[in-house]
Amino acid sequence: MKDRAMQALYLSALSPLAECRADENSYGFRPERSCADAMEQCYKVLSKKWSARWVLDADIKNCFDTISHEWMLVNIPMEKRMLKKWLKAGFMEKNHRGAGHFYPTKQGTPQGGIASPTLANMVLDGLEQQVRNCSTLKDHGKGRKSTVDRINLVRYCDDFIVTAKSREILEEKVKPVIESFLKERGLSFSEEKTRILSISDVDEFVYTKLVRWMNRKHPNKSWKWKIRKYFLTDDGWRFHDTDREGKAVRLFRTQTVIIKRHVKVKGNANPYDPAWEIYFERRQEQKMQVRIKPKLRLLYRRQQGKCPVCQTKITTDTGWHTHHIQEKHLGGKWTMNNLVLLHPNCHRQVHDQKRSVQPQQSPNQAAVSFA
Repeated sequence: MKDRAMQALYLSALSPLAECRADENSYGFRPERSCADAMEQCYKVLSKKWSARWVLDADIKNCFDTISHEWMLVNIPMEKRMLKKWLKAGFMEKNHRGAGHFYPTKQGTPQGGIASPTLANMVLDGLEQQVRNCSTLKDHGKGRKSTVDRINLVRYCDDFIVTAKSREILEEKVKPVIESFLKERGLSFSEEKTRILSISDVDEFVYTKLVRWMNRKHPNKSWKWKIRKYFLTDDGWRFHDTDREGKAVRLFRTQTVIIKRHVKVKGNANPYDPAWEIYFERRQEQKMQVRIKPKLRLLYRRQQGKCPVCQTKITTDTGWHTHHIQEKHLGGKWTMNNLVLLHPNCHRQVHDQKRSVQPQQSPNQAAVSFA
């Protein structure tokens, strides 16, 4: 436990530096970034008529287990003695007889380590710029340039995609550059999982596989017979079968997913930079407005996003509890005038110390007193 606490202490100093050096379109295991941001960036680089049509779906082979210790000791900007202890700590494993055996670690960073995700991100930072250097730029004048090859990288920790205008660009220009970048750090592609795809293969791929399956199962049946048996044409040729009760069960299609747009975090936004403080506060307020129910949203607005006990912001990170001003067992109702949002810890204090929270008295605060 002491070792993990020490690692967390060092990480608190390393994390701000990692953010300053991070790739703009890296989204995994970073503060104020999420999988939704990565998905939205994928949408931005692939959704337009003129967007790239080919994608390198990359997978790094045993990323956490094979990172070069030598590269990290030279390039990770922290106390080398402590970093070496993290990397060379090894692990214990018990056999079937209950006897413990020590295994030294000669490469990689422990996946369960507190700092491991940040270290892995720092190892892969710089990849986006290397990929961008593969692009052929077109000068539009007045300092405006665009990539002709439509090369873009989106990364979520050790998983990433690279887009391009053609398969040849990905195979001949992009992939060799990435292989060289990874090799320097002791890493390599997983050849079984790394592939180059056209974005037109999402539902088309499934449809093609289904047709091949039908032809194998019913080689002597006509095409019309197969269509009548397996496809419903009322909503655009959906494959179906029947369940035990004889009801039609339709195959899910990706194009039927209801899309809810997400406002992606700005690529160069840094939560450790005071200049971005207001930007991240507004993002937190927007997240709160979306995630809480309508009645809670009205309470949040009425309180101007603040807990009336401690007068600090209520966010998705702090969490919140709904508190009855007049307690339910005393006849308190679930109405707006009898509800207030509190931080979980503030909520516990109100009950433990038998404090009362009065309805909002002014635009800026609510009254809190001892009962």
